[in-house]
Amino acid sequence: MSQKKLQDNELVKIKAAHKLSFKNAEVIKASNLCGCFHCMEIYDPAIITALDYKTEADGACTVFCPKCGIDAVISCSNACDSLSTKFLTEMNQYYFGF
Repeated sequence: MSQKKLQDNELVKIKAAHKLSFKNAEVIKASNLCGCFHCMEIYDPAIITALDYKTEADGACTVFCPKCGIDAVISCSNACDSLSTKFLTEMNQYYFGF
């Protein structure tokens, strides 16, 4: 899928969800479900360990995917209407071109 083929509303959702993949540790911890738009796995955030967090310069933490190691994790709390394999695949194609 090319960037040009996305509908405007789909592109808005993708870009909004991407912003939520940074400094997201607190939201991920409070979520029931999260997913990675790099490896496109959906999983329980309980599998995330201390090794999967990176502390940013301002003290906030970003979650790295425990399955692939990339900082591409979004949660059901902040993307629940969009957290599906289809949506993660669209994000993957837009940001990684896979």
